[in-house]
Amino acid sequence: MFDFFCITRNQHFVADFHLGKAASFRKAGIPLPSGSTTENVERLDRAIARTRAKSVVFLGDFLHSADGRQPRTFERFAAWRESRKSVDLTLVRGNHDKKAGDPPESHPSGRGAVRLWRTDPVRRQPADRSISR
Repeated sequence: MFDFFCITRNQHFVADFHLGKAASFRKAGIPLPSGSTTENVERLDRAIARTRAKSVVFLGDFLHSADGRQPRTFERFAAWRESRKSVDLTLVRGNHDKKAGDPPESHPSGRGAVRLWRTDPVRRQPADRSISR
């Protein structure tokens, strides 16, 4: 995961988040320790806390693969999202996202569904090159 902050726009940019990467590898029979999703989400949270970013732009590869679309993975991201409801999220689709599919609009939690994206999660751009909030 690579990230940077644009102070003039109060935006945090994240490339290659790869949510569900370890789950994808484990499903393919490659043993990896759990916790990479938590580590990535916590790193993102620290960056937002430090910069006070009002929005995050994921520059491709938000999801690693369709095999990584595991309930625990989305539960962890939804828990983070619930704590950062005021932050706008935008996703520019990358090569992994095209194969993995669009992220879900919301995820069930103990207190009802958590909207992962503040507004419509997917708005297709010309030539279907990106998606945004």
